[in-house]
Amino acid sequence: MASDEYTIGWICALPIEKATARGMLDEIHDTSFIRAASDKNSYTLGRIGSHNIVVASLPSGVYGETPAATVAAHMLASFKSVRIGLLVGIGGGIPSRSHDIRLGDVVISRPEGTLGGVVQFDRGKTTAEGQFVRTGVLNKPPLVLLNALAELEAEHEMEGSKVPLYIAEMVDRYPRMRTDYSYQGPSNDVLYRSDYDYSEEDDSTCESCDPSEIVQRAERESEHPVIHYGIIASSNQVVKDAVLRDRIGAELGAMCLEMEAAGIMDSFPCLVIRGVSDYADSHKNKRWQRYAAATAAAYTKELLHKVPPSEMSAGPTALHLLRSELSEIIHEVQSVKQKVYLDTLPVAEGAAFDSYDNERSPHCHPETRGELLRQVNDWSTDKKGKSIFWLNGMAGTGKSTIARTVARSFHNEDRLAASFFFKRGEASRGDASRFFTTIASQIASSLPGLAEHIQAAVQSTPLIADKGLGIQFSELIVQPLLALKLTSATRNIIVVDALNECHDAAQIKAIIHLFSGPSMEKANLRVFLTSRPDAVIRLNFNQLVRGVYDPLILHDVGQETVDHDIRVVLVEEMRRTVQDYNAVASADAVLVGDWPGPERIDRLVKIASPLFISAATICRFLGDQRFSPERQLALLLEYQGASHASRLDFTYLPVLDQILAADLTKRERDYLIAEFQNIVGSLVILAEPLSAFHLARLLCIPKTRVETTLGHLHAVLSIPPDGTPVRLFHASFRDFLLDDGLPDKSPFAVQGPPAHSLLLQRCLDRMTRTMAPMGPSHNVYGPAGTTNFYSFVEQETLDEGLPGDLRYACLYWVHHLEQAKVSIQPGDGVHCFLKAHFLDWVEALGVLNRPSEVLNSVQTLVSLADDSDTKSPLLQLLLDARRFVYGHKPVIDRAPQLIHQSVILLPLSSLIRATFLHKRPTWITHLPAVPRNWGQTSLHVDGFALNCLAFAHDSSRLLSEYRVWDANSGHVLHTVSRYQPRSAVDRMHDYQHGVKALAFKTPHELTILTRGGQLQNWNLLTGEKTRLRLDSAVKDAVFSADATKLAFIATSSPFETSVKQSKVPSIAVRDNTTGRIIRKVEQVEHALLSLSSDGNILACCIFPDDQSLRGTHIEVFELTHRGSYKPKVISGPLADTRMINLSPNGQKLAVYGEEQNTALVLVIDIGTSETEHMFPVSAKVTCMSFSPDAATLTIVLEKKEFHLYDLITGRAQMIRKHCRHDLIAFAPDGLTIATAPRTANGMEIWNSLTSPDNALHQGPTSSLGHCSPLFSLSPDGSMTATSQSKGNAVIVVDVATNGIKHELQTLGVPEAVAFSRNGKIIAAKTFCYISPKEDESDDDSEFTFVDLDDDVVVVGKDIPKVQHPCWLEVWNTKSKRSFPFRKGLPLSYRRSLFAVHPKGTRIAFALVDETKAGINHIATVEEWDIVYGDLLCTHILEAPIRVSKIQYSADGTRIDLVQYKESTSPPSMTTTRIRSWQPGQDTQLTHSKWRMEKHDLPRTGIWVTEDEAWIRYDSHYILYIPSHMRPMQHVYLGTSFDGVCSDSGEAVVGWITVKGLFTTFRIDLDKLHLTISGSDHKC
Repeated sequence: MASDEYTIGWICALPIEKATARGMLDEIHDTSFIRAASDKNSYTLGRIGSHNIVVASLPSGVYGETPAATVAAHMLASFKSVRIGLLVGIGGGIPSRSHDIRLGDVVISRPEGTLGGVVQFDRGKTTAEGQFVRTGVLNKPPLVLLNALAELEAEHEMEGSKVPLYIAEMVDRYPRMRTDYSYQGPSNDVLYRSDYDYSEEDDSTCESCDPSEIVQRAERESEHPVIHYGIIASSNQVVKDAVLRDRIGAELGAMCLEMEAAGIMDSFPCLVIRGVSDYADSHKNKRWQRYAAATAAAYTKELLHKVPPSEMSAGPTALHLLRSELSEIIHEVQSVKQKVYLDTLPVAEGAAFDSYDNERSPHCHPETRGELLRQVNDWSTDKKGKSIFWLNGMAGTGKSTIARTVARSFHNEDRLAASFFFKRGEASRGDASRFFTTIASQIASSLPGLAEHIQAAVQSTPLIADKGLGIQFSELIVQPLLALKLTSATRNIIVVDALNECHDAAQIKAIIHLFSGPSMEKANLRVFLTSRPDAVIRLNFNQLVRGVYDPLILHDVGQETVDHDIRVVLVEEMRRTVQDYNAVASADAVLVGDWPGPERIDRLVKIASPLFISAATICRFLGDQRFSPERQLALLLEYQGASHASRLDFTYLPVLDQILAADLTKRERDYLIAEFQNIVGSLVILAEPLSAFHLARLLCIPKTRVETTLGHLHAVLSIPPDGTPVRLFHASFRDFLLDDGLPDKSPFAVQGPPAHSLLLQRCLDRMTRTMAPMGPSHNVYGPAGTTNFYSFVEQETLDEGLPGDLRYACLYWVHHLEQAKVSIQPGDGVHCFLKAHFLDWVEALGVLNRPSEVLNSVQTLVSLADDSDTKSPLLQLLLDARRFVYGHKPVIDRAPQLIHQSVILLPLSSLIRATFLHKRPTWITHLPAVPRNWGQTSLHVDGFALNCLAFAHDSSRLLSEYRVWDANSGHVLHTVSRYQPRSAVDRMHDYQHGVKALAFKTPHELTILTRGGQLQNWNLLTGEKTRLRLDSAVKDAVFSADATKLAFIATSSPFETSVKQSKVPSIAVRDNTTGRIIRKVEQVEHALLSLSSDGNILACCIFPDDQSLRGTHIEVFELTHRGSYKPKVISGPLADTRMINLSPNGQKLAVYGEEQNTALVLVIDIGTSETEHMFPVSAKVTCMSFSPDAATLTIVLEKKEFHLYDLITGRAQMIRKHCRHDLIAFAPDGLTIATAPRTANGMEIWNSLTSPDNALHQGPTSSLGHCSPLFSLSPDGSMTATSQSKGNAVIVVDVATNGIKHELQTLGVPEAVAFSRNGKIIAAKTFCYISPKEDESDDDSEFTFVDLDDDVVVVGKDIPKVQHPCWLEVWNTKSKRSFPFRKGLPLSYRRSLFAVHPKGTRIAFALVDETKAGINHIATVEEWDIVYGDLLCTHILEAPIRVSKIQYSADGTRIDLVQYKESTSPPSMTTTRIRSWQPGQDTQLTHSKWRMEKHDLPRTGIWVTEDEAWIRYDSHYILYIPSHMRPMQHVYLGTSFDGVCSDSGEAVVGWITVKGLFTTFRIDLDKLHLTISGSDHKC
């Protein structure tokens, strides 16, 4: 039969289920049919009654949701006419008081309440309260099956089921099935109590189980199976736990558990039918499986006889439904994703031409501006039109009105891409920080299909709003438009108004240059732009080629044209004024129709021209309904000037003078003037507009006073009645009031500094009045913790937690302080505010997503403080605040609600700590040890560097392979590479595109060389990139400081390339200006390179091809020399040279290497080849860097120390110790230094002129001294194991007292420790840094070696010589003696993991062989008897699994291999569980991946994140760790660790800091939980 004749799909998981399905078929068909190419299923085809059925099963040995879904998808691909599905097989019963379920019964999925019949019980989310809420409710079965179900259920009530009959018919046809597929008898149907666990895996008959634990149930009258209808619970894991089974049954009302339905129900309309084969407990066995499969199949056959064949030929197929549903889901998901990502783009409110803010703004009258608008239209449609149409004109000439008219016209013609109206005095529209993100958001709405491309850009660069304007323009606008591939010849227009009101000259320059670039043509874009003819704008346009823009000077338009247009506007507006006035005027006061008449219209035109703002103000003034138009006109005509300046006088003086027009007493007059100064004076200098309500609250006066004062100014102010912000109609009104000449003309002149002083005081009062005791984020985010960074806050929530007036005060009080032009003094209002609310204010700026304002504001405050007394408490507080902000930028940026907790990790001398420690949460019950003092002031930024770290020429920017930062604020400007290592145990880098070298060509241009040999030039302003492929891959490379020269070692790429490559490595120097190779050294297999900053000198250390190192020499090339040139050769200079570095001027060379087993750094004079200095070093050097003047050399050691050498005196001085960084770079100005780690986040930028810091964060505050990275807590949190930085010993410390309890001698340096459950047994993995040849011990103590392949186990008292670099050692702390067990390991097993059995009798050792399975992948687990030194068992895992931690279960019967997945949200953990060895078992056990228990659960407890920067509790971030307090366990050892949560409800957290400081603290989990849930805001 053809495949399209089959309408029912029957899916089963096991071969026995397929056998029963086949046994139920009335007829079996031939399986020859045309199948889809992707279909790998095995089928049985046949018929039941009138229905043709296709039966498919999962591959042998494969179970679960995903395989079932794959089988269903393949079936529908080949059998396109299938309309319904049946998932038939066995499952685990859930007996309860409500449901007497026995083995062999049948359970059918039927919707109950809001549940669709099947619930995926292990899919869900963890709430803030720590509860797991299931979200796995699946689709209902198809209606045709539900109808058949109802009919069959009714029939069973009357006649009983035909299931026994169909089974009997099957076993008659297939006699071999009779025994196993028949009823197994009530004596074999045994249900045990839920709390009786059974652990004998080999006994499948339960013969050894305790009969007293059997649940006594009444005997049934019949052996026939009972049919149950209700909820079936599905998951991707086997349930063999009666307690879990009962919990699922109680929570969901489920009757049955199974493993496949969750993968099918939402994609294949089907019914689930399960025969009960076990009770999903530890006693489950296979005896009932075949009979249960038969009962399910028999019921299915009975059900199909109730399904009308006619309904199988009508209606949509399952494939059609699937495609339709998938299409809807894809569309919905895409829409949601687009909204989520586009909503993250910050948008300038009111910037669009048709925004609510612009609703009342005028457009051009149809009879005005005709010629100008025609020119604009012709430009927009001209195929050869310029990229920019620049309309410029003086203030008040009507530019914005024209821009709105043009935007509306293009919008009506579907040609408007976006619009942005700048406006001074409105923060988001006063600069270009949200310019391109706003345009991108509008374009996404205006151009169909573009949203998904913009969404992709936002998704790939989450912080794109923080990038430079060029990157935003390229990635948010140009690239999406190019990807859309628009074919229309019509250009999309962007309208930009009032560019001059952008206060940042650099942003103005960037916008003009970006809009004039070649990408505009490619992206099918043009820009209509208006501005005043300010110098900065004219200068940038003059620098452009005239062919890229069309200028039109508005104030050069003929006077006759201007007068005509103004007259049209005045006549039209006067007509409306007459209509409005006459509608309410008495009969004797009405105005004539042509009022005010042609003569007075001419006078008004003459007065207003050429300023359209004057005409608009006249119209509003005459239309003020509180006064007679005739009276208002008379007042106007009293003022008549001639000059442009007097035009503004005429425009605004009548408006002001009418405030005092009434017959007022001096007291009344003074009152009105004072009210104006207070209210309007504040209004016009606001950094962003406020509503009358919020302005009144800010000024702390009744709203009625504000409304009364503003009521006189409707001609110049937009005063919406709905509570939205009050705005100036035109910025010229602000300029007019602040003009220095106005006091001679009007009492309403506003003095800038006094007005700012008033607002400053009002802002401080407002913040002090209502700042919450624990900060504003409690009203926004909720208290204590956060589950996600960069949490999006609904505007309604933000308005409630931080109302507009408080928001304004937080954002702009420092601005008003600066504009007031006063210094701040100890004890003044600013000082008092900072002492009370500094952290609250910082938190508020973080909540408002303005973290950069914190650093800028604190810098401003420091500059405004009176520094005449360096010990001033105000100055000291501000300096301490700056250190705090520098070190806590990430928490301010990502999780500001955690800012108050951060004080506990500040140094003891910190004034911020002393001032605000009392505000710390009470769930922190014991404070951690911290350093005494601050060290050098440094700016901490998130980031790292692999090999490249460089400053721009002007020292303003910092660059690594990953990002470009602002060197002053730490703000991320650009992303260079997507690569970011999470920790020392996870380092992967893409070969072809990984950055090998980079440099600033200019402060706004990068040159990048990838390992694959691609040379890129990247303009950071425009986003333009050019690429050039070299003829080889790159082994090593270095640029000159200005990127004009490139020195590299060329080598062949391991990947296929389009260019022919040389197979012999060589050294080449390329002139990047000409593209020529100016120097080449052929056939160099091994070499080191260094290029002077000026690009004139190249040094190459060339090694011989053999391993002898004889013949190693350094060649120095002068690259300015043309023609043939013989390099200067410096023989040696060290037997084993490992690093070279030229000084910036190329006159000195630093060489690091070894000579006679002594590590040295030499400084050689290039001219004389003489060694000027020789500096011994105590560890491997990771980086060397000369200062710009070559007067000093800084060396970075692998043990995390920086040493500064004065090359004049030859004196050495350590400047930083325990700093965790690997690279250093000097800024060209010589004043700034940047340091960066290679394998963790946390760069620092600091001033090189500060005093040397020989003990940064001076000294530990505990008695332990400087500790090594090791830190491990005992299970109860009472003890911790560490070691000191010098000496081979495990130190066991009492956490409560910080006293040393035990000191256990070790073979090497301890790197990991594990405790037994009672803390008596301690095991340590140690590493020996001393090589065997250096161990001259002649100790002849007896010992025995037991050889085990590559490992060595030593049984004896002492070990005379170090045989292996790694050892596993064990002690009993009670006797303070080590066990006679030590296991030696090769170096490749250094990162292996281990755990101690709860009873302390054995060790589980997970072998991580980095040369085989991969980093932290485990394929073998060994169990050792630590008393006798015997290998008990080797567990072999068929497939290696990634493991973060190994542990025994509480009873020791299982070994858990735990993998932490921090990148998931919320963080999760996968636990793979294998049974531990039991006496009598084989000494080698193999575990197939299908038999190992695997559990995916949310990660719980308290732990330090992999980037070392945060402490988490369950899904919440609860504390930020500043750089000086970071753990160094990850950095040095690459291990992760958890805090310990005790049964008493307390958690202990601790680590060894990068400064070697031992620190622990305690957390009250009950209080923390209450705080996170919001139940106790005082915690």
